[in-house]
Amino acid sequence: MLSANKANKKVNREIDINCDLGEGCGNDSQLMPLLDSCNIACGGHFGDEHSMRATIQLAKQNKVKIGAHPSFPDKENFGRKVLDMPLTQLQNAIYQQLCNFQQICTTLNVKMHHIKLHGALYNLAAKDIEIASMVLNVFAAVVPDIRIYVPYSSAIATIAEDYFPISYEAFIDRRYQKDLSLVPRNQAKAVINCEQLAWQQMQQILASNSITCITGETLKIKADTFCLHGDAENSLQMLKYIRQCLSQ
Repeated sequence: MLSANKANKKVNREIDINCDLGEGCGNDSQLMPLLDSCNIACGGHFGDEHSMRATIQLAKQNKVKIGAHPSFPDKENFGRKVLDMPLTQLQNAIYQQLCNFQQICTTLNVKMHHIKLHGALYNLAAKDIEIASMVLNVFAAVVPDIRIYVPYSSAIATIAEDYFPISYEAFIDRRYQKDLSLVPRNQAKAVINCEQLAWQQMQQILASNSITCITGETLKIKADTFCLHGDAENSLQMLKYIRQCLSQ
């Protein structure tokens, strides 16, 4: 772990960088040594037993904290579309994803450290109390007391903090709207592709617990873990740059 500087005063702080892996991007082995934790696709938006097993083993070898990354059961849209499906059907899909992932962890003698929802389900649970409650009930049924990665000031964070250990998550490579939701990917400037701008956003959060949203307003935010998406073309370059900035 590294320390962050705030103004002229040194502040000892553990900085956790996470990444969504096991998604078939082909760069997991390069990204993994630079991470503190990872979120592994468990068959909803991507993945199967083989990919889960391989990615978990890779994380174990690199001593990276292992997280499950469940989603809408929608490989066609990579889990980035809200599906109109019965709540019980979605509940069963998430339950099955987590059970499969937990079984592989047990087989490989590793402990699941956390759960982070993926894509459209992550965004939906941040706003929808019914969805947030449902997924947390599933988490409790499969892995009680598991740590949950959640967005700051979200519906799922508000509910989860009374029942689970939580880590607030912020994104290095995505821009935010005024309500602290992510700018949709189909809108201009939703994704930060520039390493310097990504570091600038991370540095602002570390220094002042704030973020500049897409409208230019400054918003309060907290982060215990920072996510960088592994499916970006320059994700490895960006991650190396962030690590270099943190080391300085």
